[in-house]
Amino acid sequence: MKSISRLPILAGLLCVLAGPTLATNADDTSIDGQLKNAPTEVVALAKRELECRRWSNVEISDQATDAMVAHALSDLNCTSLDAEAGALRRKYAQSPPALRALDAVDSIAP
Repeated sequence: MKSISRLPILAGLLCVLAGPTLATNADDTSIDGQLKNAPTEVVALAKRELECRRWSNVEISDQATDAMVAHALSDLNCTSLDAEAGALRRKYAQSPPALRALDAVDSIAP
């Protein structure tokens, strides 16, 4: 029986696992410019939105993972994001940097 080299298999597995992480970091980088001049509360909401999306995309494989994700989503108060974004849109209706930041987060696929 031939010995199979484990290095290529491990490298492939790492690539598969790292893909979603790299894509998430690309999302963060793509909106950084639009968050630069936005008010701090808009930036905080945008970052919270991205964190909520990350946790929402975690694959639930067991009860512990399910509990961890539920706890993170609860701590981030993800269910109130839409209402908070609406309130910030009204508050900063005359602020193009704030509106661009809110639009940038909305433009990233969930």
